[in-house]
Amino acid sequence: MSVVVAFHSFYGSSKEYAEEFARRHNVSAHPLDDAPEALIADPQSPLVIFAANHAGMNAGAKFFSEHLTELDGRRLALATVGMTLLDDVRASDPMARTLGDAKDAVQRFYLPGRMNYSELSKVHKATMWTMHQMLKAKKTRTANEQAMFDDYDRDVSRMDFAELDAIDQWLADGA
Repeated sequence: MSVVVAFHSFYGSSKEYAEEFARRHNVSAHPLDDAPEALIADPQSPLVIFAANHAGMNAGAKFFSEHLTELDGRRLALATVGMTLLDDVRASDPMARTLGDAKDAVQRFYLPGRMNYSELSKVHKATMWTMHQMLKAKKTRTANEQAMFDDYDRDVSRMDFAELDAIDQWLADGA
């Protein structure tokens, strides 16, 4: 089965997941800006977008929200890449809220990401420093907050291509 794979990446992990998923399905991964052309060229195939959750914003969710009418009838999935612990993010499903009216049309997946402090922009580093200071002052932290605190100022990768298996299964179930 063919699939259109698109990605939006800040530091590269969403792109890496998209490229691996595309490789598994013998297709190419397209930058999200190029998705409209790929969708026109392949009008019936499902669309899977890989995008980072960056300060509560997700370019894939925005794309689905803005283009939902044009995508009607197509199977849609959003794979959100981030550093929130998987159990927490899957239980809270924050992209349901972000997608708004598109939430019922888009299957949501969450993938563990990577944060290399050595590659962060100055603004992002400053934001993380502020978060670290706030967490430092807390008497008790959730497991997710503790992970964020422990990972501060380190290069950390939780990426796991085996997490793509669930998206492969979703795709196969619709074939």
